[in-house]
Amino acid sequence: MVSSSRFVRRFRPGIFLLGLVGVAAAGSWARAEILNDGSTTNRLVRLANLEQTTGGSVTALRVDASGAFLVAEQIDFGGFAFPALRTAWYAGNAKATGAVYRVAADYRPAAAAPSNLGGVMGWLHTGTSKGILLKIVPASGGESLPFSFQVSHVDFTGLTSLANENLEFLFDLEGNPAAGSFDSAWSEPTGYAPGEFARCELEFAAPTALDLQVLTNATTARVIARVFQGDLAGTPTQVGRTIELLTTLPVPPADEHRFGYFGVWSSFWSGNLIGDYRNLAAEGQVEITVNQLPAVALTQPAPGTTLTAPANFFIEADAADEDGSIVEVEFFEGTNSLGRVTAAPFVWSWPGVPEGVYVLTAVATDNQGESTVSEPVEVTVLPWWGTAPELSVEVSGETLHLSWSGTGFQLQYKSGLNGSPWVDVPNTTGVNQISLPISLGAQYFRLIGAGAPTGPELMMSLSGGTISISWPANTVGYRLQAKDALGDGGWTDLATTGNTFAEVISGGSRFYRLTQ
Repeated sequence: MVSSSRFVRRFRPGIFLLGLVGVAAAGSWARAEILNDGSTTNRLVRLANLEQTTGGSVTALRVDASGAFLVAEQIDFGGFAFPALRTAWYAGNAKATGAVYRVAADYRPAAAAPSNLGGVMGWLHTGTSKGILLKIVPASGGESLPFSFQVSHVDFTGLTSLANENLEFLFDLEGNPAAGSFDSAWSEPTGYAPGEFARCELEFAAPTALDLQVLTNATTARVIARVFQGDLAGTPTQVGRTIELLTTLPVPPADEHRFGYFGVWSSFWSGNLIGDYRNLAAEGQVEITVNQLPAVALTQPAPGTTLTAPANFFIEADAADEDGSIVEVEFFEGTNSLGRVTAAPFVWSWPGVPEGVYVLTAVATDNQGESTVSEPVEVTVLPWWGTAPELSVEVSGETLHLSWSGTGFQLQYKSGLNGSPWVDVPNTTGVNQISLPISLGAQYFRLIGAGAPTGPELMMSLSGGTISISWPANTVGYRLQAKDALGDGGWTDLATTGNTFAEVISGGSRFYRLTQ
């Protein structure tokens, strides 16, 4: 639901249409609304085909040290990206309310190389992740062809580069499928300087009667693309042929019709700087809203919490947005990012925390790209000095009863005092007693310091020969494991349905645990 305090600013299509007469008029942006001038990333929402890649690459947008423009880069966490990672950073506080509007953005490639592609994105349907773009291609076909400007259809859900970007839904003015040539979807630059910013303009207008004669289902828009260079305060010079096409890509619904910057590192190999952006602007059938900031608060751990090293605990946040939705919560310790969660519940596990004083915050980002930082919570992790309490052991039949004073200690087990590893006895950090079956051979136990238990608790019930196990439904990121004895040998993963599990017990002991 949209809050009653939401402010909306609309632009009349008639004013926009008057600006379509002639190149000079099209280059004039006196009436356009600057949505992002390059001095901030606020209100920019990222959409990329990251979920379809396996190379571990991500794209990022940051403000240059000068504060005058944005820098896009691809960061690789291993190997190569396949397919090349395409990204749109769209204005979260603006949308198109119809099929007649113009969007523009300044782009400067980081290098005169075929990997540094960028420009402007329009007609973007955030529901289907499809749109239309105009990009500057520093080189095409290796270095054998000159720079080019290209219009393409993009599908961020595609599993290959060809599926991600192609000429689908695009046609020339004679009704023929658009082609990758300089008389169709491409334009050859004239007088273009790659080391300077160029303004990429992408316009969408209603099809003419002639358009509908040559392509009867061209009921969406005529696409007009131009590239200019020069001072925005003066009269920019067009540096290539005007590209005019028809599109049959359906008009996105208003609530999901966006526009913004576009960039791609067009290489399968290690990423680098893509290019620089500024002056994202729009006019025509466009609506701009003043967004309400999201709300976020840390709910776990509590302020002033004290734990014992090595501490294992969860960081949890409540986040909400009155006039939209939360797209991400990022957890920080000081200025160090611990991780991001993109859907509720917003919970992050932080294991093995050494001694120290830690200041935790959460940053919530809404669907319009606005962020709010939570109030900080301070957590102290104290050193463990090796003063575990004494273990008391009693034998009753085939059962060992172990007890100790206090909590916050991990009970461990091994079958010999050689090089074999100590094994944690599950669910012992929050208790001070436990009963275990006696196994053949020697058994050794010890207590070590552990953080206060904050993990989910397993709930078990036995009916006949079947044991049923469950744990809280909002717990994510865990695997249920089992073993028959606490001696040597690993734990086995169990196939679970949601947060429940059931199996028949055939006799003897059976131990279960949740692990991340």
